Amino acid sequence: MQQQTDLKLGDCSYLDTCHKMSSCRYIHYGQLMPLSNNIGANRREVIEHNENINEILRVSDFTRGEITSCFDKKELPAQWINCDIRKLDFKILGKFSVIIADPAWSIHMSLPYGTCEDNDLLELKMNELQDEGLFLLWVTGRSIEIGRKFLNGWGYEVINQITWIKTNQLVRTITTGRTGHWLNHSKEHLLIGIKGNPKWLNRNMDPQLLISSTRETSRKPDEVSIQRLK
Repeated sequence: MQQQTDLKLGDCSYLDTCHKMSSCRYIHYGQLMPLSNNIGANRREVIEHNENINEILRVSDFTRGEITSCFDKKELPAQWINCDIRKLDFKILGKFSVIIADPAWSIHMSLPYGTCEDNDLLELKMNELQDEGLFLLWVTGRSIEIGRKFLNGWGYEVINQITWIKTNQLVRTITTGRTGHWLNHSKEHLLIGIKGNPKWLNRNMDPQLLISSTRETSRKPDEVSIQRLK
């Protein structure tokens, strides 16, 4: 609750995805996970941990999808290539067992990044990244069949798909969104393609449905990256 918060209005529909959190009059939620002395830590460790939380999180400008404690997630060095992907020689990247791709689909909405037409995406030589393995392709509502066509064209057999049910910060199904021409989109699909015969793949291990909260635009659930695919 902030100075302008009006308790009578109740919860903000957008919660931690609200773009006007610093001025919004609705109620927002923050999650802090302080330590206490009864977990075996000494007093100094508890104080340092809790001070670190206060430094990382500003309740008035709550996280917007970032982790709530620096101890919850191992920080890895950022690695990326900043370029026009249509001109990238994929051969320089080597080979991979599992690939997760989130194409810049054109969805006829204002986005904070550039998008590609379907033909431009289809011409990408994604087949050069794998001789054998899995390809997980995020698709929008309109591009499910196009995504299947892409995977087939790159030499993959589409074997299944994962459906991400989007929830808000209170683990409730999203009812106020910004996508969809006819219905409010509260889910996304992840097509799973397979190439070759990867014997290292454990079958029947992972669920087809994934229920996870939304965060920044285009940021996908962390659970996808830690699925037990091999």
